[in-house]
Amino acid sequence: FKTMSSSIQYYTIIILFFSIYSSTCFLLPYHGIKRCYRNFKKNLGSIPPFIMKEQQDGFFEKTTRTLVLLQSHQHQQYESDSPPNNDGINDPSTQDSKLAPSEWIKMGEIARIDSPWITIIAERLKDCDKDNIMDYWRIERADSAIIIVLQGNRLIFPKYQYRPGVKRLTLDFPGGRIGKDQRPIDAVTGILEKELGVTQDDFDEKNGIVALTDEIGWFVDSSVSSQKLYGFVVSLKVDAKVNQDKIHNRVYILDDTNDMDQLLKKDLQCLQCRSILMEWMFGPSSKKQEH
Repeated sequence: FKTMSSSIQYYTIIILFFSIYSSTCFLLPYHGIKRCYRNFKKNLGSIPPFIMKEQQDGFFEKTTRTLVLLQSHQHQQYESDSPPNNDGINDPSTQDSKLAPSEWIKMGEIARIDSPWITIIAERLKDCDKDNIMDYWRIERADSAIIIVLQGNRLIFPKYQYRPGVKRLTLDFPGGRIGKDQRPIDAVTGILEKELGVTQDDFDEKNGIVALTDEIGWFVDSSVSSQKLYGFVVSLKVDAKVNQDKIHNRVYILDDTNDMDQLLKKDLQCLQCRSILMEWMFGPSSKKQEH
């Protein structure tokens, strides 16, 4: 080196400097991205499909886009580790800890649509078992009651009603929503007066209103809905006057095999109505013999 001319020494030093600088500029981001990627994979447990595709196309070569993606996901992970707003989801006083190893934590609310009938909510939830974070949609709607109405040995139905969900007329037992602060059994009289035109004075004094479900009720669709179903049986007096303009033109005789076959195999297609009927006829809470 000492035998080189001063100009050659000068250019050699410059070349060596830029060689070291270039190597450092490449290796540091490369190893930084690798470390970031390893942490990302460790934290989330799996690589999203679009990042897997980036890896196949040259994951570490596309440093700019990759770093942005990883920083974005790490930012989401950072946000998810912030103190959660549980809103009672993990309240031990409202849930049985034996039902699941751990509960899901509500990280925040994304969207909400309110209407007189239902409320649709999008939430960000964390599954503590799998350590997954997901956006989940659910529905809040009022609980409902379905009532089997008997007069003697006959099942009485209201007229066919149009159901927008299936875009057709269906045969259903009398039923309706339960008020927010209303006991389920207290909703029965109003529902029957509206749908059949009968009042509590028309109820049989011996049997009256019989509950088929307990105070908790049955979950209609627990994966997406808060709605619960309550079932009841009401026996009318034999001489009770039922509004003929409100009832279905066919009655179903309990002791008539043809009538019951027609009802169960063809006419009654509402799953909630069928479940309440089966509970009354065959379930452990069955009161059929008393009627």
